[in-house]
Amino acid sequence: MKNRMTTRKRILIAFAFVAVSSLAFHQVALAGTTQPGPDFKIGNLLVPAETPAGQKLTISATISNSANFDGTYEGTLKINGMQEATKAVHVPPKSERTISFSVARSEPGTYDVDLDGLTGTFTVVAGAAGSDTAAGFPVAAVIGAAAGVIVLAILVFLWLSNRKRARS
Repeated sequence: MKNRMTTRKRILIAFAFVAVSSLAFHQVALAGTTQPGPDFKIGNLLVPAETPAGQKLTISATISNSANFDGTYEGTLKINGMQEATKAVHVPPKSERTISFSVARSEPGTYDVDLDGLTGTFTVVAGAAGSDTAAGFPVAAVIGAAAGVIVLAILVFLWLSNRKRARS
C-alpha cells in the first residue's frame, strides 16, 4: 500500500508540474505577442500659399490606414514651433481620411507649419482684410452694385416716362 501512495503522489506531482509548466509557457507566449492595430501614414499636406490678414485658412493632410484594424489617429499642428491644435480622426481599415485645421493670423509675415513631421509655409499679407471691405463685401463690389441699382432705376424711370407719353 505504501507503494501505491507513492505512485499516486508521483502522478499528482507530475500532473502539477505539467499544469504549472503549461501555464508558464502560456504566459511567456502572451508576453511575446503584440495586439494587432492600425498602421497609419500621413501625407499630402495642403497649405495655402497666401492669405489676407485675419482670414481663416485650412491646413489639411491625408491619413491612411493600411492595416486590417481600425483606429484613431491624433494629429498635432504646430505653427512656428508652437503647438496650435490637436485633432483626432477615426480611420477605418484599408482606408483614408482627411485631417484638417482652420487657423487665422492677423500679423503679416511668413509662418512655418508642421503637421506630425510634414512641413510647409504660408504667408499672411497686410491690409487685405477689413480695410477694403464693407459689411464683409469688397468695396468695389458694393460700389458696382450701387451703380447697377442707380442705372436700373434710371432705365425704369425712362421707360415709364415714354409709356406715359405714348398714352397721351
